[in-house]
Amino acid sequence: YEQAYRHLHEALMIFQSLQEQRQSALTRRELGTLARLQGQLEEADLYYREALALLIQLDDQREVAVTRLNLAMLARLQGKRQEADDLLMAALHTSRRIQDRHNVAHVLNELSFLLEQQEQWEQSLQALLSVGVGLALVQSPDVSLIEQRLALLRTRMGEAAFLAVVRQTATAMAEPAYGLEQEAWATALWKLIA
Repeated sequence: YEQAYRHLHEALMIFQSLQEQRQSALTRRELGTLARLQGQLEEADLYYREALALLIQLDDQREVAVTRLNLAMLARLQGKRQEADDLLMAALHTSRRIQDRHNVAHVLNELSFLLEQQEQWEQSLQALLSVGVGLALVQSPDVSLIEQRLALLRTRMGEAAFLAVVRQTATAMAEPAYGLEQEAWATALWKLIA
């Protein structure tokens, strides 16, 4: 971590001297992530907020949404659930508006974690199913991680409650972020939990 921090900090100094605002913001976000992974949450918060301010100024909507997601993960770790929820909703709204499917999946996954912490099993499952179906449809190898989390939720909720939410989700929801018809979405959902 120390070597990575040193290299990122050097890169930040270079980008600042060149007045490369976007690269400076992205490097700050990476420094924030590194600090978060090391448990230095206050330092991470500072880097993320500096990055967010620059990205808002640059009107880089995709990177603003990604940075809000990072801030939400940090807020969840700090026990700031309302702040995490607000940041996730803003990131999700922006990601859907600009049709960034990749970030939509990441935001929904983080939302699922947040809802799990609040023991809101049904809502967590719905968010996780949206992520899993999207990943399954693009044949992402990350779908196995979602399947593991689904298995844990199935155990926590019990089979009957789990399947009731799956049925409700399959019949009432087509994921607009993936641009799929309800039938294709429901078919992928049932394959995911089989």
